Amino acid sequence: MRSVLIVTDHYLPGFKAGGPIVSLSALVDCLQDHFAFSLITRDKDFNEPCSYTGIVANQWIKKNNLNLFYFSSIIYYIYALLKTKTEVVYLNSFFSVLTIIALILNRFGFIATLFVLAPRGELSNGALEIKSFKKKLYLFFVKKFGLLNNVRFHATSENEKYNIDSLLKKNSLMLPNLITPKFLSSPALNIHKNIDFVKLVFFSRVSRKKNLDLALNILKKVTCSVDFDIWGPIEEQDYWQQCQAIITQLPSNVRVTYQGALPREHVQKKLAKYHALFLPTRNENFGHAIVECMAIGLLPIISDQTPWRALEAQAVGWDIPLSCMDDFVKAIHELSTLSSSEFQQRSVNCQRYIQQHSDIPLSGYIKLFSSIALS
Repeated sequence: MRSVLIVTDHYLPGFKAGGPIVSLSALVDCLQDHFAFSLITRDKDFNEPCSYTGIVANQWIKKNNLNLFYFSSIIYYIYALLKTKTEVVYLNSFFSVLTIIALILNRFGFIATLFVLAPRGELSNGALEIKSFKKKLYLFFVKKFGLLNNVRFHATSENEKYNIDSLLKKNSLMLPNLITPKFLSSPALNIHKNIDFVKLVFFSRVSRKKNLDLALNILKKVTCSVDFDIWGPIEEQDYWQQCQAIITQLPSNVRVTYQGALPREHVQKKLAKYHALFLPTRNENFGHAIVECMAIGLLPIISDQTPWRALEAQAVGWDIPLSCMDDFVKAIHELSTLSSSEFQQRSVNCQRYIQQHSDIPLSGYIKLFSSIALS
């Protein structure tokens, strides 16, 4: 069985880093019969100063079907990376310091194996606009010193494949993220829906990329009654302060509550209390938050910068250009006019839609992690 070493900044039991943790957990669950997985990651959650409770750092431990190494410092990371014998190293993040170190070690021959890199949406136009100077400098550095030579790239959407291929001059393999089957077996949403009222949820990190400020500005124009809860860790404190300032300007018919970060084990139970996900994100190469909400039966009100498109035509949600604020307002008003039975039908349609679009063959991943050349 071919061995694959996953390198990622954050993993279970962490949850604050969002989608990448879900993606990797699903990948291990779905492919464990085909590959022997090991994983190196930090010993703390995203933006957390303290290590995980009950986890021994800086040594290999076995949990279920996975060998794990939680490191407490970069020195231990380098040690584990150099000492681990593997046929594939799978890097998750283009701009992470863990990736930079691994690419340098690979470039100078300290690690001789197949390298696969998944940028996880970091090369989209929207993502590159944030801290653009540093990212452009890094892109110049990796190209100049050949750090991407012999590195295979994994894209999880057609847009991401285009970004990788055009920006890095690489022929990436496009494979959608795998989804753990348990997320697709949720019971039908059982929540009452009053006319002229809607319960919306923002389920994501509080960061510029996720566009919470735009969501709040859209709610300024809404005339129906709205309860809007924000679930997610605060990634950028200055950005959150900007959002709080907008919240103070909202009309009385809109009630906003910040609920904090949502642990993985409570996701389905908490999200089942809402009618719709409101996430006008700048860009998602996949969007695990969108998938999880739709699997529960929440209708997505999202931007058109995700792979989930033409939702309104199928009566399962709305995907709207970011420049069309009034269309977001219109979507919220349309949702508010639905009766409880009308909403329930759309909710069931939404669940069926995501189930139909989540049957992903494993053959592409087997090829990705094999020695077969990509065409």
